[in-house]
Amino acid sequence: MTERLIRFWEWVSGHRLVAGWAVALLGVAALGGGTALGAARAHPGGFPEREEPPVARATTTVVEAVVMGRRGNTLITRTRTGELLRVRVVEATKYRVKNKPADASAVRRGARVVIVGRPLGEGLMRARAISVRGRVPMAEPSEAR
Repeated sequence: MTERLIRFWEWVSGHRLVAGWAVALLGVAALGGGTALGAARAHPGGFPEREEPPVARATTTVVEAVVMGRRGNTLITRTRTGELLRVRVVEATKYRVKNKPADASAVRRGARVVIVGRPLGEGLMRARAISVRGRVPMAEPSEAR
């Protein structure tokens, strides 16, 4: 048996080109056969059905608005569409004025702001960053009678 193997390897060493083509053809045949066998098998099945559809959670939202007032840690703003939006600010909220870092005192009544945050419900969002983009002229609120 070992003599046959020795003779076979001696022949292969003398005919490298033929042996190389034979190995390449065997590889192509094995690849094609594996693909054909895989295509002939039935699909294991789809995804299991859910009882209720998945809920899409909003991650980050960007809103442009004008600050109408402030109550505690909540800004009352009006968006471009005219809707009122309450913006909850937290200690981690970052402020910028003219693209430079600022503090919370930069956000005043009449400031045009761009708010980056997460919606918390209808008409409410938590601000991650607030950028002041200018001022809008506004009438001062009248005093209570």
